[in-house]
Amino acid sequence: MAIVKDAELMELLEEHGSDLIKYKFQDFPAELGGSRVPARVLQVAIQTMLEELAPNLWEDSLNRLVDFGHIFSLELEMDTLFAEKLFHGEAVAIDMAYSVVLAYVRGHIDEQTRDRLLATMVALKLPIFHEMKDSKMCAKAMYERNKFSQGQKVPLPVAYGRSRIFNDITQEQMDEALHLWRTLCQ
Repeated sequence: MAIVKDAELMELLEEHGSDLIKYKFQDFPAELGGSRVPARVLQVAIQTMLEELAPNLWEDSLNRLVDFGHIFSLELEMDTLFAEKLFHGEAVAIDMAYSVVLAYVRGHIDEQTRDRLLATMVALKLPIFHEMKDSKMCAKAMYERNKFSQGQKVPLPVAYGRSRIFNDITQEQMDEALHLWRTLCQ
Protein backbone atom coordinates (compact mmCIF):
# COMPACT_ATOMS: atom_id res chain seq x y z
CA MET A 1 0.00 0.00 0.00
CA ALA A 2 2.95 2.32 0.62
CA ILE A 3 4.12 2.17 -3.00
CA VAL A 4 0.70 2.58 -4.56
CA LYS A 5 -1.29 4.66 -2.10
CA ASP A 6 0.52 6.47 0.70
CA ALA A 7 3.70 8.52 0.40
CA GLU A 8 3.91 9.03 4.17
CA LEU A 9 3.96 5.28 4.74
CA MET A 10 6.54 4.88 1.97
CA GLU A 11 8.76 7.54 3.56
CA LEU A 12 8.45 5.90 6.99
CA LEU A 13 9.48 2.55 5.51
CA GLU A 14 12.30 4.14 3.55
CA GLU A 15 13.66 5.96 6.59
CA HIS A 16 12.94 3.43 9.35
CA GLY A 17 12.43 0.08 7.60
CA SER A 18 15.71 -1.45 8.76
CA ASP A 19 14.99 -0.46 12.35
CA LEU A 20 11.43 -1.77 12.15
CA ILE A 21 12.88 -5.14 11.19
CA LYS A 22 15.70 -4.96 13.72
CA TYR A 23 13.38 -4.09 16.63
CA LYS A 24 10.50 -6.28 15.35
CA PHE A 25 8.05 -3.36 15.36
CA GLN A 26 8.59 -2.91 19.08
CA ASP A 27 9.61 0.31 20.78
CA PHE A 28 12.63 1.87 19.14
CA PRO A 29 15.29 3.56 21.20
CA ALA A 30 14.19 7.14 21.97
CA GLU A 31 16.72 8.63 19.54
CA LEU A 32 15.05 6.66 16.70
CA GLY A 33 11.55 7.82 17.54
CA GLY A 34 10.52 5.46 20.33
CA SER A 35 7.09 3.93 19.92
CA ARG A 36 5.92 6.72 17.56
CA VAL A 37 7.39 5.21 14.37
CA PRO A 38 6.17 1.59 14.71
CA ALA A 39 2.73 2.78 15.84
CA ARG A 40 2.43 5.22 12.92
CA VAL A 41 3.53 2.63 10.35
CA LEU A 42 0.92 0.17 11.59
CA GLN A 43 -1.78 2.85 11.81
CA VAL A 44 -1.22 4.11 8.26
CA ALA A 45 -0.87 0.58 6.84
CA ILE A 46 -4.17 -0.50 8.39
CA GLN A 47 -5.90 2.74 7.43
CA THR A 48 -4.86 2.50 3.76
CA MET A 49 -5.95 -1.14 3.53
CA LEU A 50 -9.34 -0.29 5.05
CA GLU A 51 -9.75 2.61 2.63
CA GLU A 52 -9.17 0.22 -0.26
CA LEU A 53 -11.10 -2.80 0.97
CA ALA A 54 -14.12 -1.41 2.85
CA PRO A 55 -15.94 0.19 -0.11
CA ASN A 56 -15.55 -3.00 -2.17
CA LEU A 57 -16.16 -5.83 0.30
CA TRP A 58 -18.07 -7.92 -2.23
CA GLU A 59 -15.48 -7.19 -4.94
CA ASP A 60 -18.05 -5.60 -7.23
CA SER A 61 -15.19 -3.65 -8.80
CA LEU A 62 -12.04 -5.36 -10.00
CA ASN A 63 -10.20 -2.01 -10.22
CA ARG A 64 -8.21 -2.57 -7.03
CA LEU A 65 -4.94 -1.06 -5.86
CA VAL A 66 -4.56 -4.03 -3.50
CA ASP A 67 -3.86 -6.13 -6.60
CA PHE A 68 -0.45 -4.45 -6.87
CA GLY A 69 2.07 -7.29 -6.74
CA HIS A 70 -0.58 -9.86 -7.62
CA ILE A 71 -0.58 -9.55 -11.41
CA PHE A 72 2.46 -11.65 -12.34
CA SER A 73 3.15 -13.34 -8.99
CA LEU A 74 0.75 -16.27 -9.32
CA GLU A 75 2.48 -17.59 -12.43
CA LEU A 76 5.88 -17.32 -10.73
CA GLU A 77 4.53 -19.03 -7.62
CA MET A 78 3.09 -21.90 -9.64
CA ASP A 79 6.18 -22.32 -11.82
CA THR A 80 8.44 -22.59 -8.77
CA LEU A 81 6.15 -24.95 -6.88
CA PHE A 82 8.22 -28.07 -7.54
CA ALA A 83 11.63 -26.47 -7.99
CA GLU A 84 12.56 -23.76 -5.52
CA LYS A 85 9.29 -23.02 -3.74
CA LEU A 86 8.58 -19.36 -3.20
CA PHE A 87 6.30 -18.17 -0.46
CA HIS A 88 3.33 -16.11 -1.62
CA GLY A 89 4.77 -12.92 -0.12
CA GLU A 90 8.11 -13.48 -1.84
CA ALA A 91 6.42 -13.85 -5.23
CA VAL A 92 4.36 -10.71 -4.55
CA ALA A 93 7.50 -8.72 -3.64
CA ILE A 94 9.21 -9.84 -6.87
CA ASP A 95 6.08 -8.85 -8.82
CA MET A 96 6.10 -5.45 -7.08
CA ALA A 97 9.71 -4.82 -8.09
CA TYR A 98 8.99 -5.84 -11.68
CA SER A 99 5.88 -3.63 -11.72
CA VAL A 100 7.91 -0.66 -10.49
CA VAL A 101 10.26 -1.17 -13.46
CA LEU A 102 7.27 -1.59 -15.80
CA ALA A 103 5.87 1.73 -14.54
CA TYR A 104 9.24 3.33 -15.31
CA VAL A 105 9.38 1.82 -18.81
CA ARG A 106 5.88 3.15 -19.52
CA GLY A 107 6.92 6.64 -18.36
CA HIS A 108 4.76 6.79 -15.23
CA ILE A 109 7.65 7.31 -12.81
CA ASP A 110 11.12 8.75 -13.23
CA GLU A 111 14.44 6.98 -12.67
CA GLN A 112 14.91 8.50 -9.21
CA THR A 113 11.50 7.27 -8.01
CA ARG A 114 12.13 3.83 -9.52
CA ASP A 115 15.49 3.52 -7.79
CA ARG A 116 14.14 4.83 -4.49
CA LEU A 117 11.31 2.30 -4.47
CA LEU A 118 13.62 -0.59 -5.36
CA ALA A 119 16.23 0.48 -2.78
CA THR A 120 13.57 0.60 -0.07
CA MET A 121 12.43 -2.90 -0.97
CA VAL A 122 16.03 -4.14 -0.75
CA ALA A 123 16.52 -2.38 2.60
CA LEU A 124 13.39 -4.17 3.85
CA LYS A 125 15.04 -7.45 2.82
CA LEU A 126 12.35 -8.22 0.26
CA PRO A 127 13.29 -10.38 -2.71
CA ILE A 128 13.13 -8.38 -5.93
CA PHE A 129 14.33 -10.90 -8.53
CA HIS A 130 13.81 -14.48 -9.63
CA GLU A 131 15.52 -15.97 -12.67
CA MET A 132 12.45 -17.99 -13.74
CA LYS A 133 10.39 -14.87 -14.51
CA ASP A 134 10.42 -14.45 -18.28
CA SER A 135 8.45 -13.13 -21.23
CA LYS A 136 6.32 -16.25 -21.60
CA MET A 137 5.37 -16.12 -17.91
CA CYS A 138 4.40 -12.45 -18.15
CA ALA A 139 2.33 -13.08 -21.27
CA LYS A 140 0.48 -15.94 -19.57
CA ALA A 141 -0.12 -13.84 -16.46
CA MET A 142 -1.55 -10.98 -18.54
CA TYR A 143 -3.72 -13.41 -20.52
CA GLU A 144 -5.11 -14.82 -17.26
CA ARG A 145 -5.59 -11.33 -15.85
CA ASN A 146 -7.58 -10.24 -18.92
CA LYS A 147 -9.66 -13.38 -18.83
CA PHE A 148 -10.62 -13.35 -15.15
CA SER A 149 -10.68 -9.60 -14.43
CA GLN A 150 -12.54 -8.38 -17.54
CA GLY A 151 -9.47 -6.44 -18.66
CA GLN A 152 -5.92 -5.91 -17.53
CA LYS A 153 -6.70 -3.62 -14.56
CA VAL A 154 -3.03 -3.39 -13.58
CA PRO A 155 -2.14 -1.02 -10.74
CA LEU A 156 1.16 0.76 -11.36
CA PRO A 157 2.85 3.57 -9.46
CA VAL A 158 2.61 7.00 -11.10
CA ALA A 159 4.45 8.88 -8.33
CA TYR A 160 5.99 8.18 -4.97
CA GLY A 161 3.07 6.69 -2.99
CA ARG A 162 0.47 7.08 -5.75
CA SER A 163 -0.82 4.84 -8.52
CA ARG A 164 -3.42 4.32 -11.21
CA ILE A 165 -5.04 1.33 -12.86
CA PHE A 166 -3.95 0.67 -16.47
CA ASN A 167 -5.54 -1.41 -19.23
CA ASP A 168 -3.16 -0.81 -22.12
CA ILE A 169 0.06 -2.66 -21.28
CA THR A 170 1.70 -4.28 -24.29
CA GLN A 171 3.91 -7.34 -24.55
CA GLU A 172 6.67 -5.11 -25.88
CA GLN A 173 6.53 -2.97 -22.73
CA MET A 174 6.56 -6.06 -20.52
CA ASP A 175 9.58 -7.41 -22.41
CA GLU A 176 11.43 -4.10 -22.18
CA ALA A 177 10.69 -3.98 -18.45
CA LEU A 178 11.89 -7.58 -18.07
CA HIS A 179 15.22 -6.74 -19.67
CA LEU A 180 15.74 -3.66 -17.51
CA TRP A 181 14.45 -5.46 -14.38
CA ARG A 182 17.03 -8.22 -14.92
CA THR A 183 19.78 -5.60 -15.28
CA LEU A 184 18.74 -3.65 -12.19
CA CYS A 185 17.65 -6.41 -9.83
CA GLN A 186 19.59 -9.58 -10.63
